[in-house]
Amino acid sequence: MRDELTSRDSLVIKIRGALSSLPKLKFVAKPSRKDGIAFLIPVKNEERWIKPCLLSIIDVADEIIVVDSSTEDETTEIVSSLAQQYDKVKHIRFYWDGNNAIALSRHIALMCTRSKWVFDWEADQIVKTENLLVWVDRLKHLDKSKYYMIDLPRLNFSCDLQHLSKPSPLGYQGRIFTWSPQLRYILDQRWNWGQERLAGDSIWGQRLPPWYALLRWHEPYIYHFNIKSPKRMLERTFWESYMKNSEGCKTLEEYTRYRVSKQNMTMEQAQEKVMSGILENTIPYDKEKYGELPEALQKIAGNN
Repeated sequence: MRDELTSRDSLVIKIRGALSSLPKLKFVAKPSRKDGIAFLIPVKNEERWIKPCLLSIIDVADEIIVVDSSTEDETTEIVSSLAQQYDKVKHIRFYWDGNNAIALSRHIALMCTRSKWVFDWEADQIVKTENLLVWVDRLKHLDKSKYYMIDLPRLNFSCDLQHLSKPSPLGYQGRIFTWSPQLRYILDQRWNWGQERLAGDSIWGQRLPPWYALLRWHEPYIYHFNIKSPKRMLERTFWESYMKNSEGCKTLEEYTRYRVSKQNMTMEQAQEKVMSGILENTIPYDKEKYGELPEALQKIAGNN
């Protein structure tokens, strides 16, 4: 996701800022839910990250809705165990491997939440409790008659816990928004990157009513771990093109094999090439600049 805003983006933000007064002027119903914090987490094959992810938010969240379509690892068992320990963890299971699976997962979770404030979260994101509390405190000081969509910063780790993505390790993709019955995740994702996201479509197909004010908080940040198996990292390189035109392939895995074969490479060769390229585009994690890793990561970090 881009870190900088164009002049068109800035104009959209100003227009939305003006329209955000519609609830106060009674042209649109004001937010009706009482304060509460929900996390929406679609998850598939995230056994390494899902437990530290959930434990990092458990003390602050009022509800955590995990929509789980795992099939190849122990993610489902881990989430089920945590749901038994914590009532606030709601575990929803379904299976769909089409190119709109993530949007569908988020839409299901959105329909189940009861909180005013919703974090659009990912299973490979972890946050320090003190950082989360900073954002929650800021929410308390926003105009209660308005709807907001807030971009949050996150540090993007790559390859391992000692390397960050370059050239810009700090990006914006974590989000907080005010719940409303008009909010939707569009399952037919005919979007593109950039201005359309600010105009109402996120990369997950989220459609915002025009009266949502757009904010961006630059600190503190989320820790995002884009550290997956070589197979998954290879599939990610084809994800955007698969979303736009699957060329008849029913799954991302099938589409990846199709694209790799067109390059006259084996899957093993393609995976090695991708992982080498990722490592070349990293910089060392600067502990003095960014601090110690979250407590929920200490055990994982010791194994790297």
